[in-house]
Amino acid sequence: MLSSTKKVYTMGNGKKGQLGHGSLGSEENPRMVKFTDSFKTFFPVQVSASFNSSIILFNHKKILWFGTNGTIS
Repeated sequence: MLSSTKKVYTMGNGKKGQLGHGSLGSEENPRMVKFTDSFKTFFPVQVSASFNSSIILFNHKKILWFGTNGTIS
């Protein structure tokens, strides 16, 4: 989820690291994704999620991709 204050929250199954929290744990409630220093000066403009991955597009046209691309089982 992308909030109106440009924060990203993820929840659900995290077995493939697709939630972006640096772990393989699942989250029952929305949890804010913390960005590395190299992304802190930019802001997210779009998010996308699938069963195995989450992708965040930033205003400088760079992306962060968490999880897998669907080829690993």
